Amino acid sequence: MPRWSAWGMVLWLVATAVFAEDIRHDAGHEQPLLRALSNVASQDLDSALATLERLVDKTPEFRLAQLIYADLLLTKAQSSASLGVEGGGNVDGVQDLLAEARARWQHRTLDHAQDAVPAVLVELPPDIPTALVVDAASSRLYVFENRQGTPVLVGDYYVSIGKNGFQKQVEGDKKTPLGVYYVTAHLAAETLPPYYGIGAFPLNYPNEWDRHLGKTGSGIWLHGNPLNSYSRPPQASDGCVTLSNLDFKVLQAYIHVEKTPVIITQHMHWVTREELTTRRAELHQQLELWVHDWTSRDTDRYLAHYAPDFFSPDKDFQQWQTFKRAVNAQKSFIEVSYEHVGMLLYPAQDTLMMVEFEQSYRSDNLSSHASKRQWWRKEQNGQWRIVYEGPA
Repeated sequence: MPRWSAWGMVLWLVATAVFAEDIRHDAGHEQPLLRALSNVASQDLDSALATLERLVDKTPEFRLAQLIYADLLLTKAQSSASLGVEGGGNVDGVQDLLAEARARWQHRTLDHAQDAVPAVLVELPPDIPTALVVDAASSRLYVFENRQGTPVLVGDYYVSIGKNGFQKQVEGDKKTPLGVYYVTAHLAAETLPPYYGIGAFPLNYPNEWDRHLGKTGSGIWLHGNPLNSYSRPPQASDGCVTLSNLDFKVLQAYIHVEKTPVIITQHMHWVTREELTTRRAELHQQLELWVHDWTSRDTDRYLAHYAPDFFSPDKDFQQWQTFKRAVNAQKSFIEVSYEHVGMLLYPAQDTLMMVEFEQSYRSDNLSSHASKRQWWRKEQNGQWRIVYEGPA
C-alpha cells in the first residue's frame, strides 16, 4: 500500500470535498490548519507555509500540522505538484495523521439547515444548561446550550474514540459505547497520570439500559490527550472519548457534574425544530395520560402503560404489578404532578426515549417528591410503553 504524503492528502481532500468557506472559530488550532489547506487548494503556498510555520512554532506537538508543513517545504524546494514516498503501512504514523486530516476536513464540508437541531435532544429541562453530543463516526463532539428547552449549537471539537470503533459490548473490547450518559465526576490533572492530559470527566457507563442488554465494562471517560501530544488519530483510545487539552480546557466551562448529559451516537441526525416539537408533544401526551390513569386508581389502565418486559432496579413486570395493586388498594385518593421534564432519544434507536422529571406524589397516607427516570419504547402498534422506571 503506498504511503501518502501530506501534499497528496491535500489533493485528495480537494478532489473529494467542497471547501467550507465559513470556518468557525474554535478553541484549538483547527482553524489555522484548515485555512492553510484552503490556501493550498487555491495554490497559495506562501500563505499556507506562513500559517503552518506559526502553528508548528506555537504547538510543536501538533504532528499533523508538522507533517503538512514539512511536505509543503519539500514541495516548494522541488517545485513539484505531487510528492510522496513509496512505502508500506503506517510508517511513522502517517496513515493515522491522514485519517485525522480527513475527519477534520470532512466535518467542515458538512451542511445542514441553519435552524436544524439534533434529533436526540428532544427536550432539555431548565436545570440542565448544556448537553454534549458525540458523533462517533465523524470524530466530532458538539456542545449545545439549553435555551428554553431547545438546544442551540455553541461549539464543536475534534475527538478520538476507541481503537476498535464504537458500539461497546464487553469489557476490554476497546470500543466506545453508544448511548445516553451523564458526567459523574471531575478528575483534576494532578490526580491523574499524564496519559489523561489536563483532566477527565467519568461517564456512568454502563447505564440501566446497557446492563439490561448485558453489556459489560467500565471506565469510560471524556478526557484530554497525553501531555506530550496535541491530538490523536480518530480511533486511538481504549473506549474513552478524548480531545486536545486546549479544547478540554474550554469544554470544562460547559460541563456540570451530575447534570450534563453526554449522548454518544454513531451518526449525528439533524431535524427541524418543528419535528422536534412534534415528537416532544407526543411524549408529553403519553406522560399526561400515564398520570391521569395513575391518579384515577384504575390499576389496570395504569399498568397498561408498562411493557411486558418492564424492569425496575428491584422488580420485574410481574412483581411490579403485584406491588402496585397492593399499594393502590390502600388509597382513597392519589395526586401526582411533574415538572422539569427532560427527553433524550436513544442513539440508533428512534423507538426508545429516556424521560426524566421531578415528581410530586400525595395520597391519604403518603407525600413525597423525587427525581424519576423512565425509559419509554414505541411499540409496533405505535403505542409508547414504559420499559424501565427508577430514580434519576
